[in-house]
This record gives sequence, structure tokens and C-alpha cells, in this order.
Amino acid sequence: MSTCVFARFWNWVAPAALALVVMQSGLAFANNFEVYSGKSGCESIVLDDARRACEDVQRKKNDACNVKMTCELRDQEDDIKEYNAAIDKRNSINDSDRDRLEETIRDIKKRPDGRKAQAPEGIKIASECINRREDVQTWFADVAIPTTRRAGEEALKIRQSLLEKLADAQKRREEAKARRDADPNDDARKAEWEKAAQQARDVEKELEQFNYTYGNDIQRHVDRLVQKYVDGKTEHDDPFEQATNRLEKCQKVDALRY
Repeated sequence: MSTCVFARFWNWVAPAALALVVMQSGLAFANNFEVYSGKSGCESIVLDDARRACEDVQRKKNDACNVKMTCELRDQEDDIKEYNAAIDKRNSINDSDRDRLEETIRDIKKRPDGRKAQAPEGIKIASECINRREDVQTWFADVAIPTTRRAGEEALKIRQSLLEKLADAQKRREEAKARRDADPNDDARKAEWEKAAQQARDVEKELEQFNYTYGNDIQRHVDRLVQKYVDGKTEHDDPFEQATNRLEKCQKVDALRY
């Protein structure tokens, strides 16, 4: 998948996903950053749409890399040596033994011929595996990391908005209290204070629910997730090297002449 495709994915998913940040609905991202920072791979992706896209990229990688196909380069080289030795021997034996040797040569040649015939398919399979592994790495770099950072930024904006909303509600509560205390017998001022106090409690609950839903330290867990994605690249180094070695062996088997 190209970077351009990933960009189109983000432009499509971002408005829909971030529009879920509506506190009245109780939905927001529907995912706790702290909880997801303890997961790995696609399970750690905080946005549902992005997680499904990740699973799709991973599935294609698994489908491509789980295909069993090997190119036995050492066996190919040994059989070619045996074949060439038999060809050389054919020119130095009696006619009476030549027919038997010709049959032996034909039997030997079947083995390298078979491997050579399969080599293009091995090249295709190994190349597909490498490409799909690169897609996974590109996806995490171009989608997972910026998606996680943007989700964190949106959550922090909402928290800041709630903090400002709470500060304003608390200020109005204290102002209403001061007016009530100045004239305790004024029912209107008492009602005003009760309303302001209730509004402040509502915002406090809203902030409490937000912290419960998304964790108490969003930035730390966002950073942890991003670092997890960066470090996760090394987990693919060995499988990537194995796929590259398989490709190179198949290319050499295909190129050997005899």
C-alpha cells in the first residue's frame, strides 16, 4: 500500500473517528489509552477503523508469508556438479556403457530441471512476502503512529476544554455563593447558587468520566504506544531477512546454468 493510499485512509477515517469525541454521547474514542498501551500489534490501535485496517494489512502479510515454498540452492549446486561430471564422463567411456550412462544423466537432470522450473514461483512468493512485510512497516509508520498521536491530541484538547469548563463553573458557583451569603433570605439567590453548584458537580463528573474512559495520563501512554510501534520494527527484521534469503536462493537457482 502506498503512502498516498495511507494518506487517503487517514483523510477518510479521521473526521468520522474524531467526530466520536462527543462527551454527551459517552462514546469519544471508546478506547482507553492506558489499556491499549498494554496491548501489542493491531490490538493496540486505539481507533476501531484504524485497527480493522491494521488487521487487513497484517492478514495480507500472513497470507503471503505463510505459503510454503523453498528453493534448495545447495542441492541444486550439488546436482549440477553431478550432472556436469556425468556429461564429462560420457565422452570417455565405451559405447557399451554409454546407454546406461545416458539414462543416468537423464535421471540426474530431472532434479535440477524440477527445481529450476519451480524457482520463478519461489521468486514470486518470496517477493510477495517481502512486499507485504514492507506494507506492514509502512502502515505503522504512516498510519498507526500519526493516528495515535492525533487521537491523543484530540483527547488532550477535550480534557483541556473540560478543565476550562470546570474552572468557569467553579467560578460561577463561588460568585453565586457570595451573593447568596450576602442575602441568605433571598430565595432567588439561593436558587441561583444551587443551580451553579449542580452545574459544577456535573462538569466534575464529566471530567471524572473522561479520565476513567481514557486514562489519567494520556500523553504518557500515547508516547508509550508510539515507541512500541517504532520498536516493533525490529521484530520483523529476522522474518524479513529470512524472506530475503529465500528470494536470493530462488533467484540463484533460476540463474544457474548446466
